[in-house]
Amino acid sequence: MNGFVDMDKKELIDLLRSELSYMAPEAILDSASATQTYGPNTLGPDTPIDGAIKINKREQIGQLLALANSHGFCICPLSTGSNWGFGSVNPVANQQLIVLDLSPLKTISEIDKGSGLIAIEPGVTQRQLAQYLEDNEWDFITPTTGAGPNCSILSNAIERGYGPSPYVDHFSAVTSMRYYIPHPDYCLTENVTAISSMDKNLTKSRHSKVDAAHKYGIGPYLDGLVTQSNLGIVTEISLRLGPAPEKFCSFFIKCKDDKSFGEAVTFTKRLLMDKKGELGIVNIMDKRRVCVMTAGNPNDKSLHQNMTEAQIDSIAGKHGIAEWLIMGSLYATKDSIKATKKYIKSKATFASEVMFSDSLSIKLGLLLTKYVMKSKKTQLDLFQLSTDIMLGKPNQVALPLAYWRNPKVEPNIYNALNPAKDKCGLLWYAPLVPMNATNMRKFIDFIRETTPKYNIEPLITFSCLSAGYLDATVPIIFNASDPNAIEKAHACVDELFDGGIKKGFVPYRLSTKMQATKLDSEAPHWKVTKLIKQALDPNSIISPGRYNPT
Repeated sequence: MNGFVDMDKKELIDLLRSELSYMAPEAILDSASATQTYGPNTLGPDTPIDGAIKINKREQIGQLLALANSHGFCICPLSTGSNWGFGSVNPVANQQLIVLDLSPLKTISEIDKGSGLIAIEPGVTQRQLAQYLEDNEWDFITPTTGAGPNCSILSNAIERGYGPSPYVDHFSAVTSMRYYIPHPDYCLTENVTAISSMDKNLTKSRHSKVDAAHKYGIGPYLDGLVTQSNLGIVTEISLRLGPAPEKFCSFFIKCKDDKSFGEAVTFTKRLLMDKKGELGIVNIMDKRRVCVMTAGNPNDKSLHQNMTEAQIDSIAGKHGIAEWLIMGSLYATKDSIKATKKYIKSKATFASEVMFSDSLSIKLGLLLTKYVMKSKKTQLDLFQLSTDIMLGKPNQVALPLAYWRNPKVEPNIYNALNPAKDKCGLLWYAPLVPMNATNMRKFIDFIRETTPKYNIEPLITFSCLSAGYLDATVPIIFNASDPNAIEKAHACVDELFDGGIKKGFVPYRLSTKMQATKLDSEAPHWKVTKLIKQALDPNSIISPGRYNPT
């Protein structure tokens, strides 16, 4: 890098311990400890890590950036390291790498309780924020995801993730940021963007809150540069929380058969347009995906083997699983939800069953499950836990998916789960698809034709982000202890990417491995990104290659 003298791993750690001598010895990890702590991931073998620093004050970041600029090593920042399926802590480029662990930064600060505006640091997890809101009597909802209670809220937002809450697009709820840029002339200063940020002198009053409340501020909007990028290290975001509604209701709609798929799509599209202000996220899941969520793997987990149609039919029959399931949430007033439930019942003519979380039959079923059928896992269990997530109560209901082919660990959603440390094999293929039955059917056929060639289960969920498009999430699940299975899983996602872009299916997010191999550095978008990288990070010290192909 830029003519800097290379250091071996020990020299690098010695340098950090000397220059950062005020830090506790256990805060700076050597290569062996860092690899053991941060190396596990769901892409395959553990990633070798040269060292790591676990900071407890934001001001320490600037000094670390200055050292990286002067000595030529790279920094990989992480919040909780739970980016499962997209890379965890895997670097994109093969450079000398120091992990910067921001998880000890867990401060939550009230900005405006009345409007649900709050500031959080990188280490704040879904569980921590939910507890804070409960303890301090905030009438607002935690932005949850399926990744689980121990995952960073800030990290998901700046990765432009989404979830089942009133503000589905989590970055859209971010109103301002604080971050460091790595340029050697500025890296010792924490920058604040938006109105409060660009120029603090524009806010003379110490009591003003509009600087944190207004997303765009004055002049060029810079906050977007540090999302899905390697252009800065975000240390705080201001986040607008969704209000707890007067009335909440989740719904589950079962399709009669596969022929009704077109009607289901038309219904969902119309629902998103007519009831936009009341809806959270709406998911459409195929039978095989619901089977995997509901029952255990009927095959030996050590085998790289798909379920047969007979096995799927058996699971579906036992648990009452339809060809397609539409699942969504409503946040509104009591009268409004009553009208929307009536709307859903009248319009979902294709459905074999429509269920609402506040129905008497569901409540009775949950009581029976709790007190009579304690050992029996049913769809009602998933119904309740899925509903809890929609209400901002984080849980692990979605995590057992990653363990579908893990022969060593049997997941229990009531115990702490960590797919990376538990050696689960998981990759995500997550393209955007136009929301119409023709394109969605083309996508379904593409997945069902491609993944079985690699003995990967063709599991499909459509997350309807708007009436115009949706994110189609396909989990590539494999036995991470089997080199052949790892090879096939990566070959599968490669073919999905290559074939998908030819069909118009554009990924909204990529794993670290695919960022290095699938992005064209000569494309105009990435040329401009490279120019910005050179301006803000001339020595390329933050995560080289991350969403920035070279």
